[in-house]
Amino acid sequence: MLLIQTRTLPVLILFVFIFSGCIRVNVKNINEQGHVTSDMNYYPVSNEKDFRRWKGITPLHIAAAYGEHSKISKLLQHGANPFAVAINPSNNAKITPLRIAYAVKDGESVYLLARYMLKNYKSYYKKHPKELEDVAASLWRFRPLATLDLLTKYNYSRLSDLALQLLNKKTKNPIDTVRKMALKGYPYALRKYWSSCPKCVSEAFATELYDIEHNWSLSNDVAKHIDALKYYKPYVSASKYKKALQLQERYKNDMAKASQKFRHMLADAFGSNANSDEGIQIKYQGYNKSNGNYVYNLKYNGSYDGQIFYYPNSGGYTIMTVGVKHGQSVNGDFSDGRLYTPQCGHTTADNIDNAIKKAVNCIYKRSY
Repeated sequence: MLLIQTRTLPVLILFVFIFSGCIRVNVKNINEQGHVTSDMNYYPVSNEKDFRRWKGITPLHIAAAYGEHSKISKLLQHGANPFAVAINPSNNAKITPLRIAYAVKDGESVYLLARYMLKNYKSYYKKHPKELEDVAASLWRFRPLATLDLLTKYNYSRLSDLALQLLNKKTKNPIDTVRKMALKGYPYALRKYWSSCPKCVSEAFATELYDIEHNWSLSNDVAKHIDALKYYKPYVSASKYKKALQLQERYKNDMAKASQKFRHMLADAFGSNANSDEGIQIKYQGYNKSNGNYVYNLKYNGSYDGQIFYYPNSGGYTIMTVGVKHGQSVNGDFSDGRLYTPQCGHTTADNIDNAIKKAVNCIYKRSY
């Protein structure tokens, strides 16, 4: 394991806390009227005007101040300058978009900016190591694991070594730390951690397998843990990883069976098909892997469209949302013979087939 130099530690602690309390930004006094730049075209105009007093302000500053993550990404993609400096007229402080994101405590904005800067400005940071430390320190406050992942991914060796040392010092349970790396999708952080503690990674993998098997369901939570197993593949033997492949296949098969069962249930409940022009028609659309649900299109009397999203679980019941046009939605679960929807309250039935039919009919008749 790498050892931190005693004379390096004070400097490291300093850069970790370098921003604490040094920036105060009144977000209400910010808008994009102050300084029109080429990337202004990608940011909508606000009605606020106080921000024009800030010399050098850019849309990226504003997006960071308001935590508008999609706009931050879009602005960076279109060439916005993450090093742009705005002058706060109240104290003449030089403020970058990253410093604003840090000041308003928006970890996602800090992550988006830091990731872009670490990826695209390596040659710059070779000449400006103090600024590199500031970027790493900013991100470390909100996401230590992401900091280690990015520093390792983009080959900032010195700082990644220091970040690993800091992580080891604050880690109470290394097994949990490794599992978090895999669940959050930080393969480079996992690789770095493995280099210092191979046993930790091996034990984390074994713990994941045990927990998945003993908490088996078709929930999204279990699906996330199964998906995270892929990050352990480089660090465990083929014979051990075979168990991960078996769990992935089991989940896939169980989901397919659950979908088939639900399709039959819907067909029985509605007694209709896509060729009918009366009543409720239901049509299977497919499995949404990102959300872990099955999607069905639904029509009422051939008119208003809606959807049913089916989230299967081990109990055989369903948690469903029936969403129709104009943004209406219904959330509920069937248990003890009742399906609850906000529009119609509890729908009591002998079985879930009839409960779904009654609930959906009620929703459509109430709405249209």
